[in-house]
Amino acid sequence: MRRPPREIQIFSLSALDLFASAMGTFIVIAVMLFPYYLKTTKTKVRIPGIDVVYVIDTTASMGEGVNQVRSSLAGVVAVLEKMAPSVRVGFVAYKARDGRGNDYVMIFRDLASTKQGGLLAMRRWVIRLNPQGGGTEIMLEAVRKAESMKWRSGAMNVIVVVADEPGSASELSALVALARRFGGPRRKISAFLPPAGALRGMSPQQLQLLRRQRVIVRRWMKQITTAGNGIFVPPDEGDLASATLLTVLEQVRP
Repeated sequence: MRRPPREIQIFSLSALDLFASAMGTFIVIAVMLFPYYLKTTKTKVRIPGIDVVYVIDTTASMGEGVNQVRSSLAGVVAVLEKMAPSVRVGFVAYKARDGRGNDYVMIFRDLASTKQGGLLAMRRWVIRLNPQGGGTEIMLEAVRKAESMKWRSGAMNVIVVVADEPGSASELSALVALARRFGGPRRKISAFLPPAGALRGMSPQQLQLLRRQRVIVRRWMKQITTAGNGIFVPPDEGDLASATLLTVLEQVRP
């Protein structure tokens, strides 16, 4: 007699479904609670405007990071528009100057309003980003490009770095100096480290190298965000949406 299988499948959701559900829940809760949050503060805080620039590493290992930018952009903008009457978003996408197979080294989209079709145009721009190639990423050059954009003096200015590679060691001091120069009461540099890509097929040596690299990235990002008055969000503590929204909420907390 054939015995029935003992394995009982309770859930059939994929990891992507779970991730999307969690991020969606975070955004919905943020939208619902933000007006109450402002009412409970003793001092009324009003943000006249919010400018956010995402600096995105788009080399081959950054598929998950780019996907998070694509999937979370509309929800993040919806929350930001609850916080301020005017929201602008810009992008800097970069790869490696010495890499092979790169279709670009750095491209950007300047700060623009999310209103009147602006958000749709942004989403179309992000969809065209193609994570590929490798080499030594030009993070410093990309953050400098973000710094040089036309920021509004009366608005909150936020740079969010989305990367999994620190770049060359010689750039760290320059990045920290830039972050310190940019950071201020309403100017912040935050960072998000996406989850690692597919690990299947990696040798033990490759996995060990990846772990070491991500330890270095965490150290770099903590130094940069501390100097830039922002926050660092690793993959085990949040996602790109939380990195953006928590940075802005730091400005309005009592």
